[in-house]
Amino acid sequence: MLEKKGEVYFMFQKPETGLYQLSNRISIDKILDRNVYAYANEASFSYFIGLNIPFEVLDHPGDVDFDLNMKTWEDLLMRDLTESWDFYPTYEAYVSLMYYFEDTFPDLAEIVKIGESVLGRDLLFAKISPQVNERRPVPQFMYTSTMHGDETAGFILSLRLIHHLLTNYGEDDAITDLMNNVEIWICPNENPDGTYRFNNSTLAGATRGNINGVDLNRNYPNPVNDPLQVQQPETTAMINFTDTMNFIMSANMHGGIELVNFPFDSWTSNQNKHADHDWWEFVMYEYVDTVHAHSPAGYMTGMGDGVTHGGDWYVIYGSRQDYFNYYKSCREFTLELSNQKLLNPALLPAHWDYNYRSLLNYIRQSTYGLHGTVYDNETGEPLLAEIYIPGHDSDNSQVYTALPHGNYNRPILEGTYDIRYSAEIHNTVTITGVDLFNYHTKNIHIALGAESSGEIFEISLSIEGEGGKVLPYSGTGYFNDGANVFLNAIPDSGYQFLKWTENGEIVMDDDEPAGEAYVFTAEADRNLVAVFQSEETDIPVHVEISDQVVTDGEDVCFSALLTITISNFAVEAGGSTRLIAGENIRLLSGTSVAAGGYLQARIAADANDYCDIPEAKEIASVVPVDSKEDIVSTDLSIEIRENGFFKIYPNPTDGMFTLELTTIKPDQNTTVEIYSMVGDRLFSEELHPQRSYELSLEHYQPGMYIIRVIKGDQVGMERVIRR
Repeated sequence: MLEKKGEVYFMFQKPETGLYQLSNRISIDKILDRNVYAYANEASFSYFIGLNIPFEVLDHPGDVDFDLNMKTWEDLLMRDLTESWDFYPTYEAYVSLMYYFEDTFPDLAEIVKIGESVLGRDLLFAKISPQVNERRPVPQFMYTSTMHGDETAGFILSLRLIHHLLTNYGEDDAITDLMNNVEIWICPNENPDGTYRFNNSTLAGATRGNINGVDLNRNYPNPVNDPLQVQQPETTAMINFTDTMNFIMSANMHGGIELVNFPFDSWTSNQNKHADHDWWEFVMYEYVDTVHAHSPAGYMTGMGDGVTHGGDWYVIYGSRQDYFNYYKSCREFTLELSNQKLLNPALLPAHWDYNYRSLLNYIRQSTYGLHGTVYDNETGEPLLAEIYIPGHDSDNSQVYTALPHGNYNRPILEGTYDIRYSAEIHNTVTITGVDLFNYHTKNIHIALGAESSGEIFEISLSIEGEGGKVLPYSGTGYFNDGANVFLNAIPDSGYQFLKWTENGEIVMDDDEPAGEAYVFTAEADRNLVAVFQSEETDIPVHVEISDQVVTDGEDVCFSALLTITISNFAVEAGGSTRLIAGENIRLLSGTSVAAGGYLQARIAADANDYCDIPEAKEIASVVPVDSKEDIVSTDLSIEIRENGFFKIYPNPTDGMFTLELTTIKPDQNTTVEIYSMVGDRLFSEELHPQRSYELSLEHYQPGMYIIRVIKGDQVGMERVIRR
């Protein structure tokens, strides 16, 4: 067997002592009761024989007596892959199938070759992600299989998982949501030389080790004992590839027993637990309990209930699981899918049905916990930062942001935690008392800089209707006190940005409506909405008019979806001007109306209520200016806007109207001012606190007036029409 396959499979009784040392020389497969099942290449088997331990050579798991149902690429082209996966592909069919995924779903799948095996076979990953050519600010997740070449159930389940994700995107809401929020990488076969040991047309004779007889799951750097054997090309390719990634969670699929094995492998749980040991137990039982609900009794019950801590089963060194957990801050476990290593292909569909829900659930766990970004408070540039939980993290369990977005993702069991954010040449910020919950996500975005601190505020970002998106943040998140929040409202094709609103009010920035690129400092909770407008209308968003004169006989009209601003604008006798805006009309210094001229201004009632639309309504109010021979001028900037703390009724009015406040404070007076549409202040009085006031326009001409109310730090304006 050694001469033919380069490895031998054997069994011996577990010794009372020395198993740890022995596991560094031979490849222990599993321990059942007191029987140790192991592989060894020629050198390690010679070492074992020299120990004079009784043993029994067993049939090799890669030698099978059933039909492997091998399929060529031509065979697969004739099959309906949505129904039947009871086969194994030839090597060429496997490679063709991977690139078929890319060709068939070019917007969702990309095949990435990360290297080659010893014999030059391709090591392939399928990257599965909407906008697959972009690096998105979402968790990166990895599944791999068959690093032991004769453990093949995961090989087919991985291929089927790729197919399942791609064919259900846009069809299944749960799959669509998962892919929208996770970047998924799947490598179905990490050791093709072991799987196709003798030729590319069959799995018969598959071996655990690679072509050099090396167990790849004992070939990774280790915190206790580095592997004795030279690092293999398959191992080097995986390490080099993952150095370019920021995988948050992963799993590697095996066979030979049915259970889930979580870190660490290098220590028993009494010696050293992973910082997230309790989270691991929670997630592992979620996996196994879901499997048990969809499989026959007895499946996935290895080690009693199907869940084991790696070192508590048996200690090994050089495992990939410990490499990723200890050195890469990635949460990886080992998934043992079938008692039979080279699984009969007739059983593959059933094993898929037992496991696929759990495979999806485990990916979904990467979307929970603590998420966010870390950036420079002055420039907004993303930072490479460490996110560390004092009193909890150990053995490199802290996580790091990923560039170019500066995003981070930290799965963790529910609880209350302090969180420390640090980056080079920046002040460290610590957030205290953060409550996290299972199956929930909390987004905390941290700006590092001299002006920021550890208090956090809730900022809600959304869009009204459709037509665009807000970047780089969306939904509800938290920002630390003093953080400059950099926002961009990006319209979709056929739309234009209209405005930001908060609590129904337009958001102002330095006395102007906030633009698409809006920056503000987090000092309190906020609820911001980006509003977009179809480009089908010719009406501009903003109109600014200055240095114009409307002469006798001219009738002009100006419309804006949001704001009209006029300055140095004159209406002569016999001239007429209409102003219709969606939100705001500003009459600045230099606005004038001569006697006999007309200035008409109002807020549009709906999308059809603009003067350049043929079916627009007639002007509701006309404001004549009486007997002024000179230009009327004022330094007051009047804005016609909606407000949130008082209302006026009836409106229109025949003269008398009520001004009602939504809130009152006993020690806070209210100042009420009335202005004409050209800025003349007609009335001003400070009134004692009460819920409502009766006011009169009976002595003024019919037309539109502005009511300005000042109450503490609140200032609001409302238009009223005198019939």
